[in-house]
Amino acid sequence: MPRETKGVTIRGISLQRSVFEWLANADTQASVSALPAEQQVAHLETDVTPQLLLKRPPEYLMALTVKLRGMVAQVVFWELEATFQGDFVREADSEISEADLLQIHGPAWLYSFAREFASDVTRRANIGSGVMLPPVNFHAGPTKK
Repeated sequence: MPRETKGVTIRGISLQRSVFEWLANADTQASVSALPAEQQVAHLETDVTPQLLLKRPPEYLMALTVKLRGMVAQVVFWELEATFQGDFVREADSEISEADLLQIHGPAWLYSFAREFASDVTRRANIGSGVMLPPVNFHAGPTKK
């Protein structure tokens, strides 16, 4: 069922593609375990990429891809990539400008789904209690960490 927010109707948000790979084998885990404790700190690399697929006002089709890499030292233990697609209609009298829909609101709505998905997949993969992606300020532009 479509949902309207400030003059923008969200006709649908769907997962288009996802890949999860566990890359660390027993040898990799043993080599990391041999490191001093201060070097065994896990960290997360993230790459968030929004993309406009169709711009035919008042209709807009957008995608957002999130790539994650769980690492210890410089060793990648797992990777997750997910692409969500959103179908939006912007009304002529919308409080949200076309530029803000494409650069801020659309990506933010898609990112909220990506955050939940990443948390669920990593929790099910038994990566601690799951990975919660940090908030992204889409006003600031693309994010790569």
